Amino acid sequence: MSEGVRIGGVALDGRPRVALALRDREDVGAVRQAVDAGVDILELRVDLFQQADAAYARGVLDRFAFAPRLLTIRSAAEGGGWREDGAARAVLFEALLPHAEAVDIELSAGAIRDRVIASAHGAGLPVIGSFHDFEATPGEEKLAGLADAARW
Repeated sequence: MSEGVRIGGVALDGRPRVALALRDREDVGAVRQAVDAGVDILELRVDLFQQADAAYARGVLDRFAFAPRLLTIRSAAEGGGWREDGAARAVLFEALLPHAEAVDIELSAGAIRDRVIASAHGAGLPVIGSFHDFEATPGEEKLAGLADAARW
């Protein structure tokens, strides 16, 4: 029987999981306490870090290696802080893959999405394809289409 999808040591087995989104200036002790209290996954929001270079981001991700890390570099178009070009974002994703247990990339990131997914899968990491609509919840037909588009 297949073990299923895991993010680090956390099985995504149909039970709800708690993710904590983090920026670069979070107190490591407080985050450890949150993990001890039940947080399952740490979402590292690299797009909101004070510096966008790989060396700086690697250092931040490594501070939180005590829990499964979800690497996110959210584009401004989907509510994030990344305003540089897509190619630079793809390069940053690739540089940070060894410092994460999973990747989150927007379904709308067409120019880089397939590259980031292939790189993550090549590194043995699962990928979350995300979609954001800040106006309304899409109808059932659109949600079904998005789910179909997210099957890689």
